[in-house]
Amino acid sequence: MESEMAMLRQYGPDVSDATLKRLVSAFSDLREMADQGLINYPYSTREVVNMVRHLQFYPNEGLPTVVKNVFDFDSYNKELQETIVETMQKHGIPVGTSQASITLAKE
Repeated sequence: MESEMAMLRQYGPDVSDATLKRLVSAFSDLREMADQGLINYPYSTREVVNMVRHLQFYPNEGLPTVVKNVFDFDSYNKELQETIVETMQKHGIPVGTSQASITLAKE
């Protein structure tokens, strides 16, 4: 995990360590699910690098939007979409929630 974090810091030096840790942890879970045959696509570090680079260049866009862009093509598969949303939420990435839900959670 630490080697992946170090590499990601090179692509996104201004992206917070908390955000990097959330992404690394979530994608580690997704890769493990792929290894176990629970999901078909082995989400790789390449997707995380692309998200971190995007966050570096567009810091105001927000993590949920960037993550959603990566997984939009999986929205046709409801079961996979639910797995991804659960995994992201488990690691503190508010994907699959409305802005109202996020606002309420902050209060």
